Parts: sequence; C-alpha cells; structure tokens
Amino acid sequence: MFVFFVFFLFSGAWSQAFNGGTSKGVYYVAIPSVILVLGLGAALFYYVVRHRRLQQNFELFANSHYDTRSGAATFGGTEELGT
Repeated sequence: MFVFFVFFLFSGAWSQAFNGGTSKGVYYVAIPSVILVLGLGAALFYYVVRHRRLQQNFELFANSHYDTRSGAATFGGTEELGT
C-alpha cells in the first residue's frame, strides 16, 4: 500500500487532483491516506496490547518464583541438574 501511495505521489496524479483536476482526484488522495492512517492505528493498537500482555505474564512469572521473605528466587526441578 505504501508503494502505491508513493507511486501515486510521484506519478503526477497528485498535481492533477488538486490543480484543476476533477473532483474524483481528491478521492485518489483521501482514500489511500485514510487506509494508511487506519493501518498504522491498527498496528499501534496491536503492539500496545501485545506489550501489556507480555508485561503482565512476566510479572506473574516473576512474582510466582520470588520469595519476598528470603529474597531468593525459587525454581523447581533443579535437583535433576546435579547441583
């Protein structure tokens, strides 16, 4: 989509749309712009939600493996490692 927008920008359609072109020319600029903004907004929303989920999962993991009384991390299954 970005390639289409750049092609449109440099193909001369931009000047036709705003310098004496038809009223349809405005749609050739507005529609790709709106699609681009919506796509960027959706991507931002996706990464914000993903970041929050990862942060919450890490906090749950860290809180479940840390003993506040002794200040030590507790991991089960270390007997099998030979330590």
